[in-house]
Amino acid sequence: MLARAACAALRRPLLRRLSTAPPRKLDRAARRAAREKKADPTTKDTGTTTKLWVSVGGTTAFLSVGIYSLMADPNESELARSAQSTSVGKWLTANVGEMASTFVNPCREKLLPDWPPDYLNLDSNVPCPHTLVLDLDDTLVHASWDRKFGWRHAKRPGVEQFLRDMAMKYEIVIFSSNIAGVGDPVVNALDREGCAMHRLYRECTHFIRGTHVKDLSKMNRPLSKIVVLDKDPKALQLQPGHVIIVPPYTDATDKSDSYLEDITPFLQALVNEGVKDVPMALARFSSHNASDIAREYAEMLETAKTKTEGVRSLGLGGFVRSSQKMPEPERKAGSLLAEAGLTASAIAGDAPDARPKKGRLFGFWEARAKKAEEDQKLKMAAWDKVLQKRQQQKRLAAERLG
Repeated sequence: MLARAACAALRRPLLRRLSTAPPRKLDRAARRAAREKKADPTTKDTGTTTKLWVSVGGTTAFLSVGIYSLMADPNESELARSAQSTSVGKWLTANVGEMASTFVNPCREKLLPDWPPDYLNLDSNVPCPHTLVLDLDDTLVHASWDRKFGWRHAKRPGVEQFLRDMAMKYEIVIFSSNIAGVGDPVVNALDREGCAMHRLYRECTHFIRGTHVKDLSKMNRPLSKIVVLDKDPKALQLQPGHVIIVPPYTDATDKSDSYLEDITPFLQALVNEGVKDVPMALARFSSHNASDIAREYAEMLETAKTKTEGVRSLGLGGFVRSSQKMPEPERKAGSLLAEAGLTASAIAGDAPDARPKKGRLFGFWEARAKKAEEDQKLKMAAWDKVLQKRQQQKRLAAERLG
């Protein structure tokens, strides 16, 4: 019995192997047909993949439209204005702005030190001068790159003399939207005489919808006495009334560029005439372009000079009578000059006055104007001392290092 059971157990696997049919080999045509069937786009697996990609694309488009409607400028886009006016849009915009405030706001509340700075050793009674904020890239210098020389910078014609002239009147601030590591070596090469007292870079700007904006309210100086020279009006979109727009200097071979030289008389007059409200003075011109301001200011001075010569030749009474018949354009130019605070006293010269003697009232006003002029001269003398002391400190520092 045992021998028979053992033989049956050995015979069973052998019979199973014999009963299994060998695999049938496919010819080349059959194999090609099987591969084409697997690659057929109408199969169930490929359909699932297509649905997945459609879902991903739709979700991405929805999120893109949502982000644009919340972050775009509502003044330029109807979609953004509609989305941000809703309660949900206001809530999302406020929260996103709060989270991003660390990255988009200036690095400190006071971009400039209190006046007077400690390193100048000035008396606290010395008045703060006007502040001139100058853009760097394509306003004072133009940067270019090539494979042979790498980065090179070309100075705008007249920029060094412009800085020297402005340093006698203004507290100069060079404010660049570039990073300090790139801008600082350029300023060192440009301003070898130390005319600019302060340098500000990208970390001091306010990033608003893709633009590095220079917020003048953070300058820690009287806002009404700040004037800006810049190529991009969007960079001053928070205080547009303070900017004088200079066309960008992009051609390093152009030696005929004279925008800095042309605007110098006007900038000097702002200080010489003691203009206390720079935006009001700039608003009197047809535009904020440097060329228009320089041309119209020259016309104002010419008109004032003509009127002064008329006073001297006719006397005061004759001038009053002639002014009643003065053409409207000349009368408007004269009032424009007076309202802007830009008188032509420097052009009038020291020729003998043909006007009759003045009474007490005229004498009082003349004495008051003379006192104001003397006060302005004292302020400028104090500022000159500041510059001289700074130059002396630089020389002493250079001697110690030498």
